Amino acid sequence: RQPPEGFEPGEGGMPAAPGGMENMTPPEGFEPNGEIEAPGAAAQGQRGGSGGGPSFTSASSTLIFRRLLENEDFSSRFVNRFCDLMNTSYEADYVVGQIDAAADTIRTAMSEQVARYPGAISSLESWEDNIETMRRFARERAGYVRDQLADRFGLSDIATVTLTTAGGGSVQINDTPVGESAGWNGIYFAGTTQSFTAIPEAGGTFEKIVVTDNVTGTAAEFTDSTISVVISAGGTTVQAVFSGN
Repeated sequence: RQPPEGFEPGEGGMPAAPGGMENMTPPEGFEPNGEIEAPGAAAQGQRGGSGGGPSFTSASSTLIFRRLLENEDFSSRFVNRFCDLMNTSYEADYVVGQIDAAADTIRTAMSEQVARYPGAISSLESWEDNIETMRRFARERAGYVRDQLADRFGLSDIATVTLTTAGGGSVQINDTPVGESAGWNGIYFAGTTQSFTAIPEAGGTFEKIVVTDNVTGTAAEFTDSTISVVISAGGTTVQAVFSGN
């Protein structure tokens, strides 16, 4: 077989580097083992993985994310998005409900599973204990996550955000729909800025958004359907007012 047109063997019979690449200077911080040194203490305990390659928490694997976190806008959005998810998709009662639903689906088959594969699951009681461990993880996760976010980003205390409506419609926080928002509560960090959007029901009309400091009782009205609000230390209530329903 003939080599493809333009092929020139390099050292060891391997293709030669494209023109000029053999003289390129590696980026600052690059090391020959294929990883990139993290700045300062960020590199501690994050080197290496199975088989000698980088692990998913290695300096090279997290480089892009760490650089993004140096951007203030990105880090703020990251914290807010994490809070959105902890209040919705990862909310304890919701996750426990998903765990229970999945467990109920297969529970009747577990006795047969234990009998057929005793090495995998020792007993039905052991399986139920594992399910309870998952429930406990779901219930306790939020506290640990919020502590880690506060420590990493120097955030202040948590505060409750309450969403209510008058006249129909709903309120969306950031990019996250929260379903029925009349009386919805979420946990966010005091001093952070959150975005709220009032969404009228079909046939309804948006009138205003009323933002109230839960401690002082001070209220402000806005006629824009999307607003940004700094969450107060004592909590903030956001009410969307609609008409026509």
